[in-house]
Amino acid sequence: MRLPSILAGLTITLLAEGSSRAACGDCSDNGLCIGASYCSCFTGWYGTWCESSCSAGYYCPGGTSDPQTCSAGYYCPGDASSPVACSAGT
Repeated sequence: MRLPSILAGLTITLLAEGSSRAACGDCSDNGLCIGASYCSCFTGWYGTWCESSCSAGYYCPGGTSDPQTCSAGYYCPGDASSPVACSAGT
């Protein structure tokens, strides 16, 4: 499924069927409900309900529902949407 450009950079998580939350009624103010069973998280956030912010050492880009580990030569401050290259010699 290709998303409209306005949704670029958002993380989409398919909500579990039979969930106790009413059809994507609560995205924890960190995402948008974009369908009967989709919560689309803002970058820097993840989780079924967009309830978790990325911790230092991880980054949460659009298009993924799980935090990604920062690679060697980069650092990821808390709530990072992408890794940042380390300066030479650090």
